[in-house]
Amino acid sequence: MPEHERFEFNPPSDTFWSNAAAVLFALLAATAIVVVNGTDLAARESGIRAPSAVPPSVAAEVCENCGEVIGVYATDPQLVGAPPTLESGYVVEVQMADGSFRLIKQFAPGFDPGNRVRVYGNALIAQN
Repeated sequence: MPEHERFEFNPPSDTFWSNAAAVLFALLAATAIVVVNGTDLAARESGIRAPSAVPPSVAAEVCENCGEVIGVYATDPQLVGAPPTLESGYVVEVQMADGSFRLIKQFAPGFDPGNRVRVYGNALIAQN
């Protein structure tokens, strides 16, 4: 048989041991995932709730009209109800303290992403 047609067979033991490190790593990773998430899953299935991250005394102080500006977008002034003399209007996107989002129409820019605000209808008041 010519040299270029020669086929070399690796016995199964060589193949197993060459992949043993990868198999061991995969098993350890799967075990770590189960350990980290397993406690939470067991608590959900048993109806036990984990303690709140926010203590009740602090949770009562959370402002339900407060949020953070996450975006300011220039738009057509007619879409925000601006008078025809204005060249543009603005939509301010606010993420509220409860996690919900609000779009507030404004005639002029006055807020930047990251500003803390209180929402009153379609008006924004800057917070310190």
